[in-house]
Amino acid sequence: MKLGEESFLSRILPNTGPKLEVDLETQVQDRNGPEASPSSTLRSQTLQAIFGLSGEEIKRFPGIQAYCDHIESQVKPLTDSGFSPIWPSLSNSTACTITDCWKFLHAVAYNFKSAEKDTSIEDLKNHVLSSGENVRESSDALLLAAVFAAVCLLTMTLQPSLDFEPFGGQICLACRFPSLTDESSPQGQIARQNLREAKRPIKRVFELFEHSAWDDQPTNMDRSIGEHDSLYEGSLNLEVLLFGRIKIQWVDTLSEHLRFDLVSRRLSIFRFPTFCVLSALRKGGKETTPLLDSINEGFRPTTLEKRYQNYVTLEQEVLVSYRLLFGQSARSRNLIRSDLKKLEQSGQPFDNLLYTLCGPKKEADKLPRSIWPVGCRDFEQEKLLESDVYSAQSDFPRLGYRLINLQRFSLRQKPRRLTDLWRDRRNPLQWYTFWAVLWVGGAGIILAIIQTILAGVQVARS
Repeated sequence: MKLGEESFLSRILPNTGPKLEVDLETQVQDRNGPEASPSSTLRSQTLQAIFGLSGEEIKRFPGIQAYCDHIESQVKPLTDSGFSPIWPSLSNSTACTITDCWKFLHAVAYNFKSAEKDTSIEDLKNHVLSSGENVRESSDALLLAAVFAAVCLLTMTLQPSLDFEPFGGQICLACRFPSLTDESSPQGQIARQNLREAKRPIKRVFELFEHSAWDDQPTNMDRSIGEHDSLYEGSLNLEVLLFGRIKIQWVDTLSEHLRFDLVSRRLSIFRFPTFCVLSALRKGGKETTPLLDSINEGFRPTTLEKRYQNYVTLEQEVLVSYRLLFGQSARSRNLIRSDLKKLEQSGQPFDNLLYTLCGPKKEADKLPRSIWPVGCRDFEQEKLLESDVYSAQSDFPRLGYRLINLQRFSLRQKPRRLTDLWRDRRNPLQWYTFWAVLWVGGAGIILAIIQTILAGVQVARS
């Protein structure tokens, strides 16, 4: 394609369809001067393409801008000289700005929404380009890597890596997994697949990374969970977890949520809950994206029988887990609030919906009821229905085994101080028995001492 010709992106953006009513410009930092306004418009277009929701619906959740800020930081490598060969085919220019990146992301999301389950990375790349365009082999490889990275970011399932230096500059499909055990390696570990895999269905490509994403699952998960299906809020809230000196590590991908490392005692928590809320609203409104649903289902898939008996989406599991770990205990709410303030002040993109989901129930009840699993809805009052006991199989069909592992660790921990003994209610019967014996026995001892003293005084006077 020559530079004088009109590119595919310039034909469909930003004039495709009716003008958006949502103006998110005030929520976007001025990164590129005069380009901030078109960038905010493209953000809105991309969000609507991802979630299939109207601008007004998305506007109700301003926390989604943290997700956009995160994506923007991740696609900055596309503006470097290493990716300059792809832009003549996309935007009539060898230079690239953040606005051009958002045009590219919107084009991927636009075609991704209508893609079938068996669509490949190469098919998606060809849809992003116009049908008659040809690119050089080197540019084609970079485009495949860029499209794969865009799909990872738009679905929040994996964290892509656009740095090919660890592989001797060889272009490939690469993902980064955070390291929970090696503090000297904050960038984590990188898994890669050959570019030949780009011809396979996207779902299959993502499944190739499944072993790295879900390598903590037991061999026979159903049997492992079946023996210990109950999840107790008293054993999993943050206050109790701190008995074991567990640290929270905020992560960017759904596949890392609730991963727990026994060595470092780090618990991974997904930090963009607004993404889950909008995804749940999309599915609750029967808006389907076959390819996206197949990718999410590929990560720790559930059987057809379980899916029809009690269908819970991955995003709904994540949302309920915030309440289970942080929201149902007053002490846990106070503890996580201080942690959230540190995260907010760290300068990283911060989703303020975390305060709502980890806060009092009256705040969580303001969220749409449809975002919660059917088993966690109060249909009479149209509110969230919380419980002291959850089912690993029914309420958390994908993440349940991680909660089971976390609960096992929690139950092995012993309180170290008297105040910890008072707060430790993992076993309510044992707690009430212990303190009842302590108070009654203590009172009996005190009365016996008083009685002895009085008897001694009487003897002395006589």
